Amino acid sequence: MARIRESWPTIVGVGLGVVTLLVTAGLVAGETFVGIPMRGWVLALLIACVGLAGQLVLSGKVALRRERRLVYAAAEMRELTGRLERLATTDALTGLLNRRVFFEQLGIEFRRSIRYRHPLSVIMADLDHFKDVNDRFGHPFGDLVLSVTAQALRTSVRESDIVSRYGGEEFVLMLPETGRDEALLVAEKLRLAIQRQEYTNGVTETRITISLGVATTPDCVPNDAEDLVRLADDALYAAKRGGRNRTSFAVSTRDAEQAKPGEVASEG
Repeated sequence: MARIRESWPTIVGVGLGVVTLLVTAGLVAGETFVGIPMRGWVLALLIACVGLAGQLVLSGKVALRRERRLVYAAAEMRELTGRLERLATTDALTGLLNRRVFFEQLGIEFRRSIRYRHPLSVIMADLDHFKDVNDRFGHPFGDLVLSVTAQALRTSVRESDIVSRYGGEEFVLMLPETGRDEALLVAEKLRLAIQRQEYTNGVTETRITISLGVATTPDCVPNDAEDLVRLADDALYAAKRGGRNRTSFAVSTRDAEQAKPGEVASEG
């Protein structure tokens, strides 16, 4: 064993270079190689390995930076996609679902209600004399009224109900699994909530009322989802003609000659 050990040169001069490479590469601590004997070919192989290891470390760092950039880019893409989706599905002013998405959801729910013979109700709602609000206080205050109204409607119904801005000062609600009597109660709840609502921007303050029309399947026997909305809209304008700040229920046109729309009226 002594003769073999003597034939192995101890790394002193060139060995320091190897140690430097290893330490620089971050593979080992400097004291690891002090006094280690080895043959020349082992030294050459070790130098080659150290060079390769250095390249691998550098490549790993580059790959890590690239991976981090990809993670950040993916996060930004998800955020952008979410923004675009919100813009495509919601009303910018009120944050409610827009009309297009409402009709998509209503179509699905209408087909389900027909298939399983479950009730489905639609409520059309329109702010009374909203033009006067814009004329008196300006459009920014009118926008505030619309936004506050949207929030009041949303918080007054179930999570499963859908509230949408139909256009202008009109709103439309879909109430799955809701029959005529319950829908009328919900409409009255909405009417009272708006009647009691104070609209203010800290300087200007006002109150406003709302008229509502209700249509229900199967009571109104609508031909399709759009027809159900039309019937609710007809009932809404019946409430307007009846004096506003009230709720009116619609019937199918096939029954119009035999029965008048039932009405739940309440003056503010």
